[in-house]
Amino acid sequence: MRLTVTDKITDIYPQAKITSPVVQPEAGQAKQVAQAEQQAKPVADAPAPEAKAATPDAVPAPQRTWKGHVDAGINMKDGNTESTTTHVKGGYANERKADNIFFDALALYETITEKNADEDTEIVNEQRATGKYEYKHSPRFYSFFNQYFEHDEIEQLNYRSISSPGAGYRLVESEKLKYKVEAGPSYTLEKYHGGISDDFLGVRVGQYFDWLLLQDTKFYAKNAYIQSVENSEYWRLDSGLGARHNLTKSIALSLELLHQYNNAPPEGNQKDDTTIIGSIGYNF
Repeated sequence: MRLTVTDKITDIYPQAKITSPVVQPEAGQAKQVAQAEQQAKPVADAPAPEAKAATPDAVPAPQRTWKGHVDAGINMKDGNTESTTTHVKGGYANERKADNIFFDALALYETITEKNADEDTEIVNEQRATGKYEYKHSPRFYSFFNQYFEHDEIEQLNYRSISSPGAGYRLVESEKLKYKVEAGPSYTLEKYHGGISDDFLGVRVGQYFDWLLLQDTKFYAKNAYIQSVENSEYWRLDSGLGARHNLTKSIALSLELLHQYNNAPPEGNQKDDTTIIGSIGYNF
């Protein structure tokens, strides 16, 4: 067959051969295609997400560095002679990174009553207090100032003041065991009834021992020796030995032995004085 330029392709091939069938996608495929097209389109009307304001990290509360306790006890006896013994004591410690502050106090009273005479006699009336400041030059080495006060009505002592600066060293420093020693000059001033007074310069040497036996039981000991540099006969030793057991976080039991030795007491006074006290206390 000869073709001319005016011939149409439809004149050569049937209509069925030149028309390709259109393949319709299945329903599921059409849905996926529509979703993909929708996701590809930018969402013009959607609001931009708000930027979250940067919040600084929460600052943890500072850890408490101080603790204290108040204890008290009473003993009563009834018979031919009635006696009542009471005491109150307390302690405070603030152990910080750069320095330490300590304070403790004790008040003792005892009276006896003769039933036949119906007369009260005071045999103990004594108060003691100690304040101490320590500055840490290193984890073990420190300097300190220690101030001690005492009043004893039975000894006719208006007050005894012992001031002592110095330096100390922590030989053992762990969570369960602590032991430190210290030394320095001291100045002692004593005033008695009747206007009698005495004072002298000396040397003070002290040591402190703490041992956490159990989680709630602590054993402690302390000694302070004072020697006059003016008179070798003038020296004294103050010692304390005790144990404290926490029944609960707030309630504790304690037993303490206190001993004082004065090598040159005023006339009429004994050289040594020993006290054993049991207490129930409150921790704070």
